[in-house]
Amino acid sequence: MRYLVCTVDANPCPPESVQAVTFAETIDLPGMGVTPQTFVKVYSMGFGAVLTAFIVGYVLGIALGLIRKA
Repeated sequence: MRYLVCTVDANPCPPESVQAVTFAETIDLPGMGVTPQTFVKVYSMGFGAVLTAFIVGYVLGIALGLIRKA
């Protein structure tokens, strides 16, 4: 699978600077903006979202159980 990249730092990218490359050719993760700091930030946000959903569901379950008993 190929995807398009811009070979110059311009926005919008000039048509003559667009190239189709494979992921294996652009595996330079720091060059793509993936650093240890961003990885930890994204992982923490995902963990926080899952934990928040679990806590909300747990609290709602307790509240519904208390309402049914009343």
